[in-house]
Amino acid sequence: MIKAIIFDWAGVLADDGYWVWLRQNVPNIEQKNAEFQSLSEKVDGGDIEHSECMHQLSLASGKTPEAIWEEIKNEIRINHELINYIQKLK
Repeated sequence: MIKAIIFDWAGVLADDGYWVWLRQNVPNIEQKNAEFQSLSEKVDGGDIEHSECMHQLSLASGKTPEAIWEEIKNEIRINHELINYIQKLK
């Protein structure tokens, strides 16, 4: 019997604003994918602070950490269709 279904936030319940932002703002992101994946894993795992992550993105893009965070948040689109489906599963 299934008792729980767990859904991931970034890339499932909502767009992953981090990767959307990177593709729009970091030149040659394809060649730097591993570097930014590692950065994402470090901040997600608590190995570095959010501020350090934003600082690294600032170095890569030339934008301020504050502007970057606002732009990332603005890229997040909630998947309302999936949310509605999940509510029906209850």
